[in-house]
Amino acid sequence: MKKTFLMYVVMLLAFLLMMPAAYGKQGGSDKKEQMQKGKQKQVSQMKEQHNKNQKKVKEDKNEKKQGVQVKKQKRVEKKSGSKEKKKILEENKHIKRLAKMDRIEALAKEKNNTVLLEKVQKMRDLENKRYKKVLQKLTSKKTNEETINKSEEKEQVKGE
Repeated sequence: MKKTFLMYVVMLLAFLLMMPAAYGKQGGSDKKEQMQKGKQKQVSQMKEQHNKNQKKVKEDKNEKKQGVQVKKQKRVEKKSGSKEKKKILEENKHIKRLAKMDRIEALAKEKNNTVLLEKVQKMRDLENKRYKKVLQKLTSKKTNEETINKSEEKEQVKGE
């Protein structure tokens, strides 16, 4: 039984190999070509996808770099910002705090809460004192440029 089975398998293989030759084609070459074309398509698609991914990665890196640069600029501006910028920032902070207090005060009046009204008034007084102190510090501080200019003037006067 084993011999007959093997003989049938051999005959089937021979028949399959000869069939494409009967149609003027070499055995299995079309399949190979199709497989190669399919593989080439897959490879080209994979390369395109890889290139797209690489572009996305580069764009993400650039965005991160730009974000870091913007943050650094903001830090530098806050640290080395001019007096005018600092005054504007403090003024904005003061206005926002007063607006919040106004809203709390309005709610307290609606509900007739005198304890809350007193607390809001104390908070408003503290905020006004804080704001005045900050403004005094900003106006009384001498900048490095002013001190350098004054020291240069003193040297010029001594030199004459």
